Amino acid sequence: MLHRQNPCDAFEKASLRTRVSFEVAMIQLGGSAIYIKPEDIGGIGKREPIKDMARVFSRYVNAIMARTFEHEKVTELAKWSSVPVINALTDWSHPCQAMADVMTVQEHCGDLKGKKIAFIGDGNNVARSLGLHAQNSV
Repeated sequence: MLHRQNPCDAFEKASLRTRVSFEVAMIQLGGSAIYIKPEDIGGIGKREPIKDMARVFSRYVNAIMARTFEHEKVTELAKWSSVPVINALTDWSHPCQAMADVMTVQEHCGDLKGKKIAFIGDGNNVARSLGLHAQNSV
């Protein structure tokens, strides 16, 4: 399905589950991910401007998966990139986690239409992403 596709996984904030799940998914779909550690790039937008990073990544990879501290970094990568940018986590949102959570609930409860779901926990990036999903599903 993704034969010869090579996304880069740019991590500013390390994560065991995110790295393993994205890399395994790419391999299972026929591609090969390129892992970029925080120290490899000196932080997103720190050693090189985000605009330049996005343009360089776009020349070599098929997508950019970014896990950053600040949401603005992901939006700026998307602004300057000519390839898709996947938000793997920011301080404002965590859409991949929300999507995984919704899919898990669907597996256990079936169609979510008409069901009420409560989020118990801090009002954080996951809660915000789940709320946006719910709002867009109406």
